[in-house]
Amino acid sequence: KKDGPKALTDQDLLNGPQLPGNGTNQADIDALLASFD
Repeated sequence: KKDGPKALTDQDLLNGPQLPGNGTNQADIDALLASFD
């Protein structure tokens, strides 16, 4: 459940999503990384 925009700290980014289904799946990550090539 998202309660709106929340400022992410470096620690949040290092920890990654804490709830199942709340993050980016690997396919999306791969596609994003490929877009930088």
